[in-house]
Formats: sequence, structure tokens, C-alpha cells
Amino acid sequence: MKKSDGEIHEKTASWGILQSEWLRKCGRLLLLLLYRFVIGWAFFQLL
Repeated sequence: MKKSDGEIHEKTASWGILQSEWLRKCGRLLLLLLYRFVIGWAFFQLL
């Protein structure tokens, strides 16, 4: 019983790490897109 609990905990922990890394990558991409959009909008306003 304890062995299976440990395995489940390891799986959930690794899944949490994968999820957080995926969220970090997505967040970075979203920030990059937002940054480009803001710069493009500001440049368009100056013209």
C-alpha cells in the first residue's frame, strides 16, 4: 500500500513540475506577443 502511494505521489509531483514548466513557457510566449502588440500599437500611434 505504501509503495503504491509513493509511486502515485512521484507521478503527481513530476506532473506538477511539467505543468509549471509548460505554464511558464506559455506565459513567456504570451508576454512576448503582448510586448510586440504594445510596441506595434505605440509605433502606429506615432505615425
